[in-house]
Amino acid sequence: MPWELIVVKYDGKPPRLQRDSDKSRQLPLGTLDEVRDHISTVLPDIEWCVEPSLIEMMKAIGSDSWKNWDEQMLADASKPKLRATWIRDDMSFEMFGFEQDGPLRFFLLDVRGGENPLPLLRALCETKGWSIAEMGKDGEYLDLTGSAAQDRWDGWQRYLSAAINRK
Repeated sequence: MPWELIVVKYDGKPPRLQRDSDKSRQLPLGTLDEVRDHISTVLPDIEWCVEPSLIEMMKAIGSDSWKNWDEQMLADASKPKLRATWIRDDMSFEMFGFEQDGPLRFFLLDVRGGENPLPLLRALCETKGWSIAEMGKDGEYLDLTGSAAQDRWDGWQRYLSAAINRK
């Protein structure tokens, strides 16, 4: 079970919760090439791969439910998917959501493992002015400069440990 995050660029300090974000203050992260180059600089061992589009995968399993979709859904589902995977010891990042038209406004990042990801998340975000929010129940933005992000990470690790021990 990953720690699910979203990376955005916000004009000024983001609110505490993602649901309180003002979309007019959300700025582009950069072009796909700029974002990909930056991520590859921070995480030089990252592996990028292009996966089939949703439509291709549905066709491969014999589904034709996509035939009832509107034009915009078809266009979005026809794009190949770009994914990035980075693995080190007891931590991994999986990044996706890069299929946007024009400048990227966000990407999604799943963190797995027990090693503290905050130093790498800080390195990824600080120089670009990017912000990170949790995708979970409250969608809290992480203040990567203070102890609150460490508290959120520690809380996630406790939650994950409890969930694993329940099984």
